[in-house]
Amino acid sequence: MPSSLLPSSEVVIKETHSSERFELKSGTLVLSTRRRSRESEVSASSESLIVHEFLATATFMPDDKTLRVMLKMMVQQGQLFHGALTLPPIISASRIVPSDAPVFDYVRRDLLDDFVRHLRSGGGVCERPG
Repeated sequence: MPSSLLPSSEVVIKETHSSERFELKSGTLVLSTRRRSRESEVSASSESLIVHEFLATATFMPDDKTLRVMLKMMVQQGQLFHGALTLPPIISASRIVPSDAPVFDYVRRDLLDDFVRHLRSGGGVCERPG
């Protein structure tokens, strides 16, 4: 695409967020949305273009603390110059690290070398050095 057709500057002109939390039998589900409108000036012209984006996220965190995982799904849609773009859904599973895990102690105390030694010796992020 010629650089003269790319946006030279963008300004967010409107943004709205909403979020709702549901307590389920097995955990917590959080649904959130974000809508954003941006105004872009196109290089080499005095034209401006309004671009709209939509993002929806569903996040599940189980009550069972032994699972220590968070599941997240995101869908995103955006308006391009002459149409819309819908990205494939993203589904991720993230491990929840407890707040008293050694990794945070190493960071708080600025002990990066000790943390690297701990990992190289086979220790995990949540395991105490032994």
